[in-house]
Amino acid sequence: IDRAKMKKLENMVSGKARDVCTTRGARLKIERSLEYPGFSLEENDPVVRIATEAMKKIRIKPQFISSGGGSDTNILHRAGISAVNLSCGMRNVHSTSEYLLIRDLVKGAELALAIIESA
Repeated sequence: IDRAKMKKLENMVSGKARDVCTTRGARLKIERSLEYPGFSLEENDPVVRIATEAMKKIRIKPQFISSGGGSDTNILHRAGISAVNLSCGMRNVHSTSEYLLIRDLVKGAELALAIIESA
């Protein structure tokens, strides 16, 4: 999570809410909490190297992207456990049309085994 970006968005949303409440004569109470922290990994971090080497072993080209989302990995990092999210090729994610190709499911299983074997 980019704290500056989060704060800017938070200020924009709360400002708009205040404007609407002022215009409509409503009261506003804002309560907020950070559900999970962000994290960042470098390609040379040990957990990333383990995943990368396992991918190369089964002929997957590693791609490094920032997701901007939340997952169990955020919680693990908060607890001091280094972890990495690995995509398994989901399509139309978080929709009623979400699906996964069988070949991607098989490749994901191969990746999990390659990671286990490298430990």
